[in-house]
Amino acid sequence: RKRRDDDPQDSYGPLTGHQYTALVHIKNDGSPRFTDKRLFQSYVQDVFQFEYHGDDEMGLAEKMIMTAGHQSKGKFAAIEQKVRRQKRKEQEELKKKKEEQAKDQQKSNSNDDKGAVASRTSDDKRAIFLISMGEKAANNTFVERFCWTALNIGKYNGWIVLLTDADQSRYQQQLDENNKFVILHPNLHKNLPKSTFSYAAMNYKQYKTYVLEYMDFDKRFDDVELVYYLDVDIVIGNRMQPLFDNLEEHYQIGKGDSSPRIWMWSGHHKRANIPQGGQMILHRKRSQTCLEEWRSFLMTDFKSLADQDAMKKLLNDKSRKCDFVVMPRDAKYIDFPETSDVAPRGKQL
Repeated sequence: RKRRDDDPQDSYGPLTGHQYTALVHIKNDGSPRFTDKRLFQSYVQDVFQFEYHGDDEMGLAEKMIMTAGHQSKGKFAAIEQKVRRQKRKEQEELKKKKEEQAKDQQKSNSNDDKGAVASRTSDDKRAIFLISMGEKAANNTFVERFCWTALNIGKYNGWIVLLTDADQSRYQQQLDENNKFVILHPNLHKNLPKSTFSYAAMNYKQYKTYVLEYMDFDKRFDDVELVYYLDVDIVIGNRMQPLFDNLEEHYQIGKGDSSPRIWMWSGHHKRANIPQGGQMILHRKRSQTCLEEWRSFLMTDFKSLADQDAMKKLLNDKSRKCDFVVMPRDAKYIDFPETSDVAPRGKQL
């Protein structure tokens, strides 16, 4: 009889070999007889590594012991080794089964990805629109980086439309690798935006207000309903489909009435109430008025250094027709790192 320190009641603990011979009665047929079920349970669990779960399994445990017929320590060790071998075998089979399940799951995930891509192959309701203008833009690799991350990390399989004044050969590799990559030249538009801004970059930024008009120049985009304008220096870090699904469902994008509307993200700190000009969602039938109103305010101040300044004036104009839906920045889906919060971000990392 053993008393366990962690048990306030007087109870039996696991038995060792020599305790077994002292605490059980050997019947005439050579099998052990236990007069106490708790003692029997402790013995079975300790020696045979058998998880005892009540009277219904007691007979099974008794059969194990009786079959062994162990009356000596030698037979004790033999049956114990046999049980341990069986346990190792079961553990190996369980490990093998888990490995096979993991492979099956990986294969299933891969098929899901392929299925998702395949399902979007014929779904042309979305397009991503990029602008890369000027000699400096042509000499960097922002377009290549965006396309690579969108396709390989974002698993994006829709249209990528690039408006650029560079020669088509500059992005020939993207054309060869992706049959849904399309290059549009600014000269397609009969009324080209004029280079009238003192800030050179603004002469290119004003093209953002012409996005939907350029989309109309190519029949391949006739089925596109939503255009995601994204700055070309953006990097995709995860699958894009969940982002599309979440935004379009949460904000009911493209649903409801037909009033002029555009969806944009909130800006940085001091400009939190002014939408970001580098990311926006446009509806082919509802957002054109918004772009035209924005453009009209851009063209009234050629000394402005930011398209957001024109946006701010437009937002304060009570006569505007466009409804600007400003979506909060949600780090789960989209984030905008900036120099002013480098230190706090560093501490978080």
